[in-house]
Amino acid sequence: MATDGVCVLEYAIEYPTLNLKSKKDDEKTFDYGFLYCYSKECEKGFKAKKVGKTTKKGTKFTYTAIKDEHDFEEYKKILKQMISNFNYKYGANVKTQ
Repeated sequence: MATDGVCVLEYAIEYPTLNLKSKKDDEKTFDYGFLYCYSKECEKGFKAKKVGKTTKKGTKFTYTAIKDEHDFEEYKKILKQMISNFNYKYGANVKTQ
């Protein structure tokens, strides 16, 4: 991602709603939130590189730029597997676009 000569290669976001309390109280919603965080930055050309430990303050995700089409396809495979695992675990019917 580049804007006026500036290129963002990596950034971090902390999601306060993905915290220990939400993980304990509603694991399905917590896991769905994880799927969302893994997939939402793809639209901007980034993928989750690292996920920090969940704390009472939330969960920190570090995103890195998707390098090329192959990198993107590999990440899509990971996302599809995560969605498949979620659907199996909860009897859900989440689909990819």
